[in-house]
Amino acid sequence: MHSRGEALHSAQVTWEAVLQSSEDGREWGNQLFWVADALSESGALRRSLTDTSRTVDDRTALARTIFFGKVDSHVLDIVVYVVAQRWSRDDDFLNAFEALGVQTLLESASKGNRLSDVEEQLYRILRLLGRQRALRVALGDRAVPAEKREELARTVFVHLLPESLDLLIRAVHRAPDPTIAFALSQYIDAAGECGRHLIASVTVARELTPAQIARLTRILSERYGEAVAVHVTVRPSVVGGIRIHIGEDVIDGTLATRINNAKELMTK
Repeated sequence: MHSRGEALHSAQVTWEAVLQSSEDGREWGNQLFWVADALSESGALRRSLTDTSRTVDDRTALARTIFFGKVDSHVLDIVVYVVAQRWSRDDDFLNAFEALGVQTLLESASKGNRLSDVEEQLYRILRLLGRQRALRVALGDRAVPAEKREELARTVFVHLLPESLDLLIRAVHRAPDPTIAFALSQYIDAAGECGRHLIASVTVARELTPAQIARLTRILSERYGEAVAVHVTVRPSVVGGIRIHIGEDVIDGTLATRINNAKELMTK
C-alpha cells in the first residue's frame, strides 16, 4: 500500500503535467474543491470509492459514472487517478482533492506571473485576521451559512487577485475546521513550494526598510541554501529584535523573549 504522501505526490506530479498545457486553472481548481465537498457530504459514496475489497476497475468506473458531465474531462481523469490509489484514511482521500485544488489555483497564478503577489496577499489577509478578531469570528462562524460568510469575504476583500480570492473563499467555506488561519498558512506554504522557495515569517517591532529586507533575504537564502521569500509582520509587543519562523525553525532574538526567559530563570 502506498503511503498517503506517496499517493498524493504521485497525483500531484501527474496533474502538474496536465496543468502545464492548460489555461483553465481557476475553473479546474474550483471543480476539484466541489468534488471534495461532494465526497465529504456523502459517506456512502466516499466509502464505495475507497473500499479496497472492490477492484480498481469497479471503483474508477463508479467515479466516472458519478462525476461524468459535472466536471471537465481533465478533472474527471485526475479524480479517477486519485480513486485508483489506495488510501488508508478517509481524511487523506479527501485532503488529496483539497491539495490538488490548491495546486491548480497556484499553478494558474504562476502561469500568469501572479504567484508572488498571491502569496503576499494571502499573508496580508492572515495578518489582518490576526488583528481583527470580529472579522475573523464572523468569517469562521459555523452557525452562519457558508454562503453568507463567503459573501462577507467578497465584500471585505474586493481588491484581491482572482486566485487569492478563490483560496480565501475556500478557507472561509471550510471553516472552522480547519480554521481560516490554518488554511491560509497551508496555502502560503504551498505557494512557496510552487515557487520553489522557502517561506520566512518575520515579526519585528518596527517596519523594516527595503534594504533591511533585502539583506535579511540574502542572509536566510545563504543559510538555508535555497531561495527564501520574506514576509514581515510589525508587532510592537515584541519590543525589539526580530523573530523568524522558517520551516520547522524558529529564530527568536526579541527583547520580549529575552525578558521572559530571564523572568523564568529568576523564578526557578
